Amino acid sequence: MSAGTPLSDCDVASDERIVAGQHGTQRCSATAQDRGWPRVFALPLKIMLLASAKTSRMTTPEIQSRTDATSPFEGGPIAFVPAIVAGMVTATVVLWVLALQRGASPPDPLMAHLVPWARPMARSDERDQFLYHAGIILTALGGFGGALIQMWLTRARPAPRPTLPAKQAPRKRTRAAHTSAAGGRTATVEVRKPAPARARWVRALPHVLAVIAVGSLLYVPDYRAMAGTFWTGEHFHHWHFYAVLPTYAYLSGLVPVLESYSQYGLGLPIILGNLCRLTGGFSHASIVWLGMTYGVLYFVALYVLLCAWLRDWRWGMAGVAFALLLQQFLGLAPPAVLWQYPSSTVLRSPFDVWVFLLLTGHVYRHSPGYLISAGLIAGVAIFWESDTGIYLAASFVAYCTYLWFDDTASGGWSWMGTGKYAAMVVIAPIAFFFLTWLSVGGAISSAVFWNRFFEPMQLFRSGFGMLPMPAPAWGTLHVFLTPGLYVLVALLALITALRLSAQPWRGGYVLGALGVYGLGVYHQYIGRSHPWNWFHVCIPFVILTTALIHIALQRLEMRLRDRAPREFGARVVVRGAQLAPLILLGTAIVLLTAAPGLRSYPGLLSGRWSIPGLAWDSPGMGFRTLGGQAPRDRFVAVAARVSQIVPATAPVAILSEFDSVLYVMTNRRPFSRFVPLYPAVALDSQADEVVGALHNQDLRYVFWDRSPDRQPWGAFLPTLLTPYIAADFELIDRIEQFEVWRRRSPVPGS
Repeated sequence: MSAGTPLSDCDVASDERIVAGQHGTQRCSATAQDRGWPRVFALPLKIMLLASAKTSRMTTPEIQSRTDATSPFEGGPIAFVPAIVAGMVTATVVLWVLALQRGASPPDPLMAHLVPWARPMARSDERDQFLYHAGIILTALGGFGGALIQMWLTRARPAPRPTLPAKQAPRKRTRAAHTSAAGGRTATVEVRKPAPARARWVRALPHVLAVIAVGSLLYVPDYRAMAGTFWTGEHFHHWHFYAVLPTYAYLSGLVPVLESYSQYGLGLPIILGNLCRLTGGFSHASIVWLGMTYGVLYFVALYVLLCAWLRDWRWGMAGVAFALLLQQFLGLAPPAVLWQYPSSTVLRSPFDVWVFLLLTGHVYRHSPGYLISAGLIAGVAIFWESDTGIYLAASFVAYCTYLWFDDTASGGWSWMGTGKYAAMVVIAPIAFFFLTWLSVGGAISSAVFWNRFFEPMQLFRSGFGMLPMPAPAWGTLHVFLTPGLYVLVALLALITALRLSAQPWRGGYVLGALGVYGLGVYHQYIGRSHPWNWFHVCIPFVILTTALIHIALQRLEMRLRDRAPREFGARVVVRGAQLAPLILLGTAIVLLTAAPGLRSYPGLLSGRWSIPGLAWDSPGMGFRTLGGQAPRDRFVAVAARVSQIVPATAPVAILSEFDSVLYVMTNRRPFSRFVPLYPAVALDSQADEVVGALHNQDLRYVFWDRSPDRQPWGAFLPTLLTPYIAADFELIDRIEQFEVWRRRSPVPGS
């Protein structure tokens, strides 16, 4: 917590600020610890109080009270920015020359093993990803070199950093004499008078309104009707891959990754499955509700994070408003809703905001408990989803590295300090492997499990589904400047940690770690560089941009504070800097109001509390559509036949683009780990695995959808499996467009 910013006359989660004599001390009452609250739960409340401390009632003379830095997130080595940018620009020229000289890379060997339908969707040319990684390295080296050249040219020697906290701002307090039982000596105790209840409510009101605003924008009252639009639009294709089918398989007793296809991670279906058990049961609609509701909580936590950094609810709300605008309402053409594509929402990386909140708590309190908790959550993030979790763990490692550099530069290298941070760094992988062992048991040591674990990432790395990255143009400059911003912030934090700058900026280590994280999640754009995908990974960019604008304006305000009382121009600039958060917030509100995506969004503000429609009330469904009773009845008829002839514990082969829905409706076990079957099989080895599963003697029935599949993958597997089905099974029935086949040789003992 900043030393110079009063929270209230008696801070709810205050540090132990005591003026004590030789014997005995007395703490200010009503702290979070005194109430028995765990410190980690006291952090959000403390952050709200920190945010409310800096109000908008400042006048020009009051600027005098704002000394160097009222928050560890303010300030920073801004003087190094021009030199770093110059070095990065020079490195960019080198990268451009390298791009001109570099030809097409050799095709990835994995491309030769794709099945026919998947080959047109792959790109074997990896120049874009190569240049992205080369660009990160070159710009980082160039920017750091620019900072070193600036130091050499100016021959500036950084002054020693202050070791004592900044001078306290005046507080209302009373002094009481306390007589110690030992020796009868008197100790002077500082007791801060509690703020009036009305003042506390007034300070809390903007935060309450901010939470209400986020909920009103994002929460969808009739989530069942919204889920029905996902069925109408694409039959839950993205939700089936992301969460619905992996979660259903887990609840059916199958081990994720090992026995069922979980493209996005091992822990995602496990966590969602247990949440479904706690919230009343599994269904398509309940999974959508969990995702959408968590999205509201995520953006509320993002608001808390920005308030902790910037100490002003207006800045926090402005940053969240722009994040909502860009991430939720500009990434798709209306009336499409981003929740239809869960892998593009905050569900792709749901734990990052909590890790950065804990790192913020560590900045304020310096308690190792915050670091340990952040490392544990980073391990859970890897467990939830492999790629984004690894990026989050890398950002946690970056933060620990900054701290290690800082401690080493100030106190010298030591085994104890190095060991402490090394222990912190391994917390995330230990947590991940422990959770994995709990989930798969002894299979954690098998090659089969790890091959299947890395299977989706290998396909993504090899260019499966990759789109070409756009060439630089005025309309696409933000695409190339985004990683440059991340590199800049990470370098500023590194310069501070190495003590190349005299000004302390401990909060900048969290910003630098966020820059490292942003470079990681930006792979989701690089791999699938559709223009819309930038919006889906823009949250780190918005947060850092908001923080840097605030820092720059505060620095400008500080430089002009002495001239403001006597110079009109300086006074106008200072007042403009003070009004900047309101201007940004107003701009964001206007843009949100004008955004077509928001106007078509079925949230609380739309007034569409309940939309009538056809209820899909079969097990595992729970959504409503605006029409299509005939398709629903057709699925109900097929599901009834499956439930009638297939034992509850037996596998069944449903060969259809709608296999996911029928498995959930019938609560039957898939014969293969690939569900949805047709679009999940992208490699020859996976197709061979499906053929092997068809030979399983426990598989008695095949339900074959003979209607033409509208998707490009719909013709490959049926053609491949036809001779095996004709050889081992016999046709016994037809239901609608489905053929029912039974194995010719019954299983012995059945």
